[in-house]
Amino acid sequence: MINIAAHSFHDATAIKLPQPAMAIAPMMAAKGLHSSAIRKVACNETLWCEGDERSHIFVVRTGAVCLSRTLPNGRRIVLDFAYPGDIIGLGADTQPCDAHTVQLTRLEAIPVAAFKRAVAEDPEFGRQASIQVANALSAAYQHVVVISKLSANERLASFLMALSRRNEAHGLSPMSILLPMKRLDIADFLGLTIETVSRTFTRFREAGLIAMDQHNVVVFRDLAKLRALAAGEGEHD
Repeated sequence: MINIAAHSFHDATAIKLPQPAMAIAPMMAAKGLHSSAIRKVACNETLWCEGDERSHIFVVRTGAVCLSRTLPNGRRIVLDFAYPGDIIGLGADTQPCDAHTVQLTRLEAIPVAAFKRAVAEDPEFGRQASIQVANALSAAYQHVVVISKLSANERLASFLMALSRRNEAHGLSPMSILLPMKRLDIADFLGLTIETVSRTFTRFREAGLIAMDQHNVVVFRDLAKLRALAAGEGEHD
């Protein structure tokens, strides 16, 4: 998952999303909670729908997954994106959202029954799992509340900087990022229209803040200004 968090006084109005489950993942491996069969799922394939019975917990190995909900009026809200190393599917007995791949994705599927046995046998493992679920719920709630307080420029800058920080945390360059998702997915995540997202990308590019080597690769030309914009310290007109 990604964490859209500014690093200034603007933290109170920054979008924060779940961090990768760094504490629980090694514990899962130590308990033998892994699958010898890796599922390869094509782009734009549905993993589950809201209300489905939860049968497996998934560890994303490669690719990316979009988690979303559809409102009664038909409008979609993207709740989060899951990247390699992230664990998805923790929670209640039924799925609270939809999940689909945004590119070719490899997933490790852990049966829920095996996961529940591990939780019952090890209180610390259960505690870590509960923390992961609580963090995800808290971040999802904050995401919905906070995006209404940010401008389009701030939302997109925050999103890009979150992915930059994620790269850095995983030993990759913070100066360029891959956007595997569609512009519509980004728009539904940031609470914007696809036209606004496209215009904002163009505005950033024309201002010399970013370059687009390919449609889905963003290279940062002025990281300091983007960070300031994401933190609400320098709205770029």
